[in-house]
Amino acid sequence: SRAALPFSRPRCARHRSARRYLGDLPAHLKNYSLEYSKELRSYSKITFKNNILDEILGAQIILCGDYHSSPQAQRTVLRILRQILPRVKKERKNLYLGLEFLRAQDTIRAQQVLRSEISEDRFLETIGFHRWGFLWQNYAPLVKLAQDWQIPLFGLSPERMGPLQARDAFAARVICNWTQQDPNSILFCLMGDLHLAQNHLPEEIRTELKNRQQSKKILTIHQNYDDLYWKLVQKQKENKGEVIQLKKDVFCILNTAPWVKLQSHLNSVEQTPNAEEMLDSSDTILQLIEGIAYFLELKKTQIGSGADLDVRASGKSESYFSYADRIFYLGAPNLNHLAKLSSQYVHSKLSGFKGSFEEPARDFYPMVWTEVLGFLGSKIINPNRKCQGIIDFKTSSEPAMKLAWRHINKERVPAESEVPLYPEVAKLLGKLLGQALFELILKNKLSLSALRDLYGTPFGAESESLYFDWCTKVDQFSLRHFSSKQKW
Repeated sequence: SRAALPFSRPRCARHRSARRYLGDLPAHLKNYSLEYSKELRSYSKITFKNNILDEILGAQIILCGDYHSSPQAQRTVLRILRQILPRVKKERKNLYLGLEFLRAQDTIRAQQVLRSEISEDRFLETIGFHRWGFLWQNYAPLVKLAQDWQIPLFGLSPERMGPLQARDAFAARVICNWTQQDPNSILFCLMGDLHLAQNHLPEEIRTELKNRQQSKKILTIHQNYDDLYWKLVQKQKENKGEVIQLKKDVFCILNTAPWVKLQSHLNSVEQTPNAEEMLDSSDTILQLIEGIAYFLELKKTQIGSGADLDVRASGKSESYFSYADRIFYLGAPNLNHLAKLSSQYVHSKLSGFKGSFEEPARDFYPMVWTEVLGFLGSKIINPNRKCQGIIDFKTSSEPAMKLAWRHINKERVPAESEVPLYPEVAKLLGKLLGQALFELILKNKLSLSALRDLYGTPFGAESESLYFDWCTKVDQFSLRHFSSKQKW
């Protein structure tokens, strides 16, 4: 029997970035990060987006967390600003937007680009945006919004980047200077999420305000902290709300699954990779492999350093992993596809499986199992990934789904003419079992040891019986009998 591995804090921690797998942080950053993590261990309640908008309008200083490499983080700020600006203008208040990628000395240049006195290219050159290390296209819409609504921009960073604590103190002085100049204003500041622990930047602001004999309401909004997401998953509440309140005046927006923090090149893998982008895809694949390996508690020696990664353009839209020669062939992959292929790579390394799937009828169940582990691995990275359930198969008129339904019900042996559908049917059945196995993990019914055993299986003659054994196990909990429309 399988010993259940509790899906609690140690288990949830496997879904964080692969940072621990890659090595410890520098001591100063580790302590700073630990203070942040301790503060976000628990939450008070799930709330609603409208409530946080009201909180924003009732505050004078809003500190919003930014995960710099994730476009979703900046898009969230964009949506918030679009929703509150009409009310801010109606109340005849001024709103100022503080940005970490701007140094305080860049504020003049920021106003010039807003007034179209200098070009965007000249602006980026003069502020040295290339030193920021992240994509301008993620931040450009915020500057455009500021231009459209005549929102003054100001920089939060010092001329030279020093210790994090010193940067907090500097940003606090800048923020207090602006609020002192316009006491009735709203300052919306976008900073890296680590800065937002209450004894980091917020405490520096409170100290600075006290020294100036001022009092302002400070609202802190974190974004997509992994452990909080997994706490909701444990309670099956991850879809109940997008905003949770940690305590008074401290919130966290959860609108992106933790896979965002596994890699910093999401934008590059959402498009068709060209020759220059292939390197980015290789880096992303390596990070995904490391994330899955970290989840499975594998040793580095079991998956290697990634030096043997072979990533090539497929020449078509489809992306796939070739077990026979262990090559990634990329067409136009998104992150879910890359996670699937990365999971199959981990399986190939652990099992030595080298199936070529030349005969669909003979290789059907090994094909199914590679799809099972591919989808399961992508669910480890992105738990929100979807698939069709048995009810979808039953009601669909699509040939592959109809055949998948017949297979599940063993109504008849497929005809020769249906053999070309085998790969698609294998995908459908594999995704469905992969989804069910992931839910077994959430239910503490699938141990880490048993999961590693599956990844270490070369799937030969026993593939068929193993498939039906696992189907019987998951069907005890009715984990395959759903409609995608009902489930998500």
